[in-house]
Amino acid sequence: AQGRGDFGPGSVCTEACEDRVVAMGGGHSVELLADQDAVSEKFRGKKCIMSATLDDLDPPAEPDGVFKELVEWLRRPVEPMGEGVLKSVTVTEDDGEDNFTTKVIADGFKLDAYGFGKGDGTDRVTRWKKVKLDRANGVVEWTDLVSELTLGAWADEATGETGTCITVTILKNPHRLEIVIQDADGTNPSGEAVANALYGLTDRIVGMVQQLAKAKVKASVETKGSGEKSVMVEPMDEHVDFDGFFNKFITIQREKFEKIPGVVIDDPTEGEFVTVAIIPQPDGSEKTSTNSVKHNVNTGSITLEMHDTEGILVNTMYWQLHKDPLQLEAWSITKTGERIVSESIARVVQFDTNQTIERANSWFG
Repeated sequence: AQGRGDFGPGSVCTEACEDRVVAMGGGHSVELLADQDAVSEKFRGKKCIMSATLDDLDPPAEPDGVFKELVEWLRRPVEPMGEGVLKSVTVTEDDGEDNFTTKVIADGFKLDAYGFGKGDGTDRVTRWKKVKLDRANGVVEWTDLVSELTLGAWADEATGETGTCITVTILKNPHRLEIVIQDADGTNPSGEAVANALYGLTDRIVGMVQQLAKAKVKASVETKGSGEKSVMVEPMDEHVDFDGFFNKFITIQREKFEKIPGVVIDDPTEGEFVTVAIIPQPDGSEKTSTNSVKHNVNTGSITLEMHDTEGILVNTMYWQLHKDPLQLEAWSITKTGERIVSESIARVVQFDTNQTIERANSWFG
């Protein structure tokens, strides 16, 4: 097992998140081209990562929507799996709403419970970004005050030192994304590795804009009569029936895991499948991570149990399909027993739901 304080690329938080991102699969929202010449006036002479045109996508990604979605992400840059260890997200407006600083802190005691804290409850600043917007010119610029390459810094070591600066400009005629990266040492990285790393951001932003454009139903966080919160999807009766949705939803969840390189999937019993994926470790070795999906069409229940490389259950995702009206409810329970419901989880559920409706009504499945 990893020692305490080892909050690196092999951590359970990262493993689960990376598994989820890979499992989303199915190609990228928009192609990114490395080592391109920047065309915006401010960065003439510098290299950039340039996207293919947003106008030719299906559906097209409207530039205003891309700008809005990027700003919303920078105001709350937390992935669904990060919610389980989240302590706080603080947004401070520095000079009006177009200049703000976002600070994300992971709870030290929750990290300790997962085995990735320092052992003394020290919090970790996972993201700290100083953001400037130029709405008139479609420019979003942010500077990292802790490094994302190390998943931030311990709270007692985070000095807020200026780090990498990223500038996204939405170009016109045609609409494209120009992404210029400037490291604190003055370098201007723009190679293939950088482009590949940026897909995590562009797939999230552009993909969400496309999804919102064609979504038949929306998902949101609601408080039930019991006081508990859940992600609830709008009624789907006019789009799909119960069995059609349930069966296709299971198919899509399975297909996501099938896209993970080297994954092995087994069906130990009816209504269950188990996935085993290889997780590279920082020292070059490999470990396996196991997930189990159980589903029962009679009750409309689906659970996804996620285990770390030591076989410890770290998170359980629950979906409940209700019949009248036909609605999907979702929530997550962490290793520590905390119920997690958030807008970031709602967006994943919304994506899955609309894909399921579309596939359930397609001749091609």
